[in-house]
Amino acid sequence: MTAPARPLTERVLARLGRPRLLWMLVWGMLSFAAYEVSFRVFQVPTYPGRMAAVSSAYVNLLALWAIAKVTADLEAIRPLVQRLTGGTAGTNLWLFQAAEGVAGPVAMGVMLTILWNMVDFVRYPGPVTAILIPIMFAAWLPAEAALWFFGALLVGLHRLGRMSLRLTPFEEDRSLGLRPLGSVAFTSFVVLTAAVLPLLATQWHDPRGAVTNLLFFLGFVALFFASLHGLHRQMVKAKAAILEQTHHLYVEAFRPIRAQWSLESAAEQSARLTAAEAIERRAATIQEWPLDEGLLARLAAIVTSVVGVILARLILSRFGL
Repeated sequence: MTAPARPLTERVLARLGRPRLLWMLVWGMLSFAAYEVSFRVFQVPTYPGRMAAVSSAYVNLLALWAIAKVTADLEAIRPLVQRLTGGTAGTNLWLFQAAEGVAGPVAMGVMLTILWNMVDFVRYPGPVTAILIPIMFAAWLPAEAALWFFGALLVGLHRLGRMSLRLTPFEEDRSLGLRPLGSVAFTSFVVLTAAVLPLLATQWHDPRGAVTNLLFFLGFVALFFASLHGLHRQMVKAKAAILEQTHHLYVEAFRPIRAQWSLESAAEQSARLTAAEAIERRAATIQEWPLDEGLLARLAAIVTSVVGVILARLILSRFGL
């Protein structure tokens, strides 16, 4: 049996042991504590402000929780992915292996630490800004691990959509068995959006923070739709083929009536016509995306809200507000 996927944060928490919740709180609050102590005690001028410090704790705590949740979801859908691919992807499926990446989030952490903390040290050299470099590297690892984890997951779903999948019959499932994959992708997008929004709101006047977070959000919007495009394409193709088959059933059921044009002939074929119509109606409800219609509406609302926030901040910033 394949071992469960172990993302970076899950590995660290497993090493720390119990109580797990306490370690999650300590790790998630580390950035906030470092910001507050460096400013309140040492008056370091790189303090980003109370709201930004609070947002950092929120983002890291959200990342720790979300990675744990989606890791469990991935294990639950592992048999589904194996069935969809007919086992051709192997037991160590890359969709799950990507979640175990360590070098990726560490490299991302190094780059962002250089962008923020190393630059801050160069601007304000001193022992406190020097000590903040390794502390902030460790403090922001949950957020960076989440970016890597969910990004790799969406890329994996994109690769899965390019494979020839064994879809579930439509009479069993309107999503052709793909709804759990869409749910994981949607959860990934919601978590990333929920993390980026407060950072955009609190770091708008910091060019580094505003540009970085905006690029991350736009990148994940594009990656989210790209991750589901292959699945969407296969669902549309399957739906068209099924509709063609059901339409053929209806035509065949109607053919004897057209040949005689009598009530007796219509009565004889009524059962076949009713069945053909029912099958055709059912086929017409097949989903074209691996998401429920309600989720699509919520996704549109989320994207609209984020765009609205960004535009509002742009307009306000031009007036110096």
